[in-house]
Amino acid sequence: MPELGEEARPIVKLWVAATFGKTAPLRKWPSDLLKNYEEEHKRPLDRKRYSLSRLREKVVAHHPILDLWGKPLDGRVRTWADLMFDESRVIVDTMLWLQRQKDIPSLAVHDSLIVAQQHEELAVKTLRAVYRGHLKVTPLIKINRPRSLR
Repeated sequence: MPELGEEARPIVKLWVAATFGKTAPLRKWPSDLLKNYEEEHKRPLDRKRYSLSRLREKVVAHHPILDLWGKPLDGRVRTWADLMFDESRVIVDTMLWLQRQKDIPSLAVHDSLIVAQQHEELAVKTLRAVYRGHLKVTPLIKINRPRSLR
């Protein structure tokens, strides 16, 4: 988020992850979250500079869909479990299609797939199509190649 600067990246990620762990946007920094942040980054979180209200305003302005978090969608409020389920469904269905239709093996790592370099283009197309089929939106897909192939 350019308007907050590169140094805000871990704080924005922290706010988003913490918000997804709740059924509404984070309104108060949990003490254990602050402690973990301070241990990991070797400094306290500047709560004046990164107040939750300012952070929320900036993050939602940059990603307006996050303003819907905690609000009913098709009659119910979604949680982190819904996100995990959707992600797993997309990854598993992509892997199954690649294996069954093209005999291409793949490995799942969190929210990504590892495939042989020669299958990269088909894997990306398949992942994009499966994601769109399940979630009705087109994902941004980032490709990470081994250093020797960059």
